[in-house]
Amino acid sequence: ETMSQMTKDLSDGVIDALAEHFSSQPKLFHRVPSTKKTLEAVGLYIFSKGNKYSQIPACSSCHGKHGEGSEKLPRQAGQHKRYVLAQLKAFNERERTN
Repeated sequence: ETMSQMTKDLSDGVIDALAEHFSSQPKLFHRVPSTKKTLEAVGLYIFSKGNKYSQIPACSSCHGKHGEGSEKLPRQAGQHKRYVLAQLKAFNERERTN
């Protein structure tokens, strides 16, 4: 919804140019050192296997083995940790359900 408002006045040419620009950018794969190894392990488990008790599918099942995304789903790898945290909180609060 937010992006729709931001992009509603863009011409097809501008959209094509933006798509070309962003698709040519190198993919970033961050591994942030963590002192909280347990939480990191749990996060990796949920990313790769999901959580059957919460009925959360593995993130990798849709976003790719390395979080690289697809034509229909955004890349997770390289996203800023504050953005990821905000999105996870929104899912948890049911503000996001997609």
